[in-house]
Amino acid sequence: MFNMRKGKLGDKLPDLLSNPRAFLQEVCGSLDILNRSDVRLGMNEYQDDLRVVNGIRRGEDFHPILIRPVGDSPDKLAGFELVPPDDTGLVSAFTGKQWNQWNSLPPEFSFEEVADKTVPRSSLHRLIKRAKSLGALSHDEKSGVFRKVGATVDEGLGGTRR
Repeated sequence: MFNMRKGKLGDKLPDLLSNPRAFLQEVCGSLDILNRSDVRLGMNEYQDDLRVVNGIRRGEDFHPILIRPVGDSPDKLAGFELVPPDDTGLVSAFTGKQWNQWNSLPPEFSFEEVADKTVPRSSLHRLIKRAKSLGALSHDEKSGVFRKVGATVDEGLGGTRR
């Protein structure tokens, strides 16, 4: 009754990182299940030995997580760890507009310094949440300063969208 959708031979599964809605629709089986869910998650392979966890939350943003397996020897516990950010993962995880906004941010900033000046306030809020979930941004609660992970004060992570 709830089988996976049957695609055409050779059809490629949509990318979970950039298009979670299409990916989840393809693997959901019956749309009755998908339509009644408030949270839908997927996990799929992504580049080499990486995995992406992404999904949809009803009425809220869901931010992807890039992980990789660790501890594959029999005498250690196995599991996953967060993949350190690099431009390749960020380019895929951000929309084109978010990527340009990310590059316009300085290596260190406070929310109020850049809100509505560099990036619109609501867009900045979403960008910060996504960057933090990817491990690309750290936040010092005490000072309120955000810092691009892997960036020095003199140079930011950046470049142009490929």
